Amino acid sequence: MTETIKKRAAILLLCAIAAASLFYVSTLPGEFLITSRSSMDVESHDFSETILLGTGITWTGLWKPTILEVDFLGEDHFFKGQEELTFDLFIDEDRHIGSISEENLIPAHPLQEVKNFKMKEKYMNLIVRMSRKEDQMFLNNVRSIRIHYSIFGIRKSRIMDFIEEV
Repeated sequence: MTETIKKRAAILLLCAIAAASLFYVSTLPGEFLITSRSSMDVESHDFSETILLGTGITWTGLWKPTILEVDFLGEDHFFKGQEELTFDLFIDEDRHIGSISEENLIPAHPLQEVKNFKMKEKYMNLIVRMSRKEDQMFLNNVRSIRIHYSIFGIRKSRIMDFIEEV
């Protein structure tokens, strides 16, 4: 009988440790911060070529998250996801892209899809690929960026003020 009680106590202890670990991981502090931002004068560009603009983002947490999706809060106070936008979003892991035409992008420098992007480093650039004047005009009026991410399968979101962060 004592052996059974010891086994049950050990199982309960393991369950308590697992629950405490899950709670700790889900509440770990960590956030995304905008550390740099590229811009372009809309009036001086004719948009005859596709432009890539990078926004530097830093993750402050211990564990590296998986980015699930990125939304933009426009001046209309509604978030717009990738399916609603006319421009494409990518990740530049090496942070080499600030502002460049797509023609000048080095082929050996691949861009990653945003959806389900697993961060390997603390730093990355969120790249906007656009070819229309309206895209840049929309970006000029973006108030916030919202990144949906997960750590160990636990979904979280972080909203960053696009104007005030840098």
